[in-house]
Amino acid sequence: MNMSHGDYRVYDNTYENVRKAAAELTKPVVIMADLQGPKIRLGRFGGGPHALAVGDTFTIEDVPGTRDICSTTLKSLTEDVNVGDALLIDDGKVALRATAVDDGKVVAQVTVGGMVSNNKASTFRRCRQRPCVERKGRGRPPLGHAPRS
Repeated sequence: MNMSHGDYRVYDNTYENVRKAAAELTKPVVIMADLQGPKIRLGRFGGGPHALAVGDTFTIEDVPGTRDICSTTLKSLTEDVNVGDALLIDDGKVALRATAVDDGKVVAQVTVGGMVSNNKASTFRRCRQRPCVERKGRGRPPLGHAPRS
């Protein structure tokens, strides 16, 4: 079950329906839950979507976005990224390689070109500062388990 979108009433209902169907058919069924991971996004760009080409330089810094520079929701980015790290934008459709990290910004070279635009999801490999599971998924009992009192 994709648990990134929706609420736990829906997940619980789906879980119970699958368990009921499995029992009726006397078939074992494994239910896997895809938990929501960290949401790291690019900021907003002025002038609409921009095309990045292989070899272009793109900087991530806390400033309004242009074709060459953009902010991110991960404010600790410079603490998390090292020179040589891969940075993926829009589910990997655009790829960057960090070439410099200093003074609150990450400078990167485009290794896979493509379009960048407002609020695109970003993945920074070896990112150390983010929790593995978003806050909404923490502290909740697993599906099929009653809450502890």
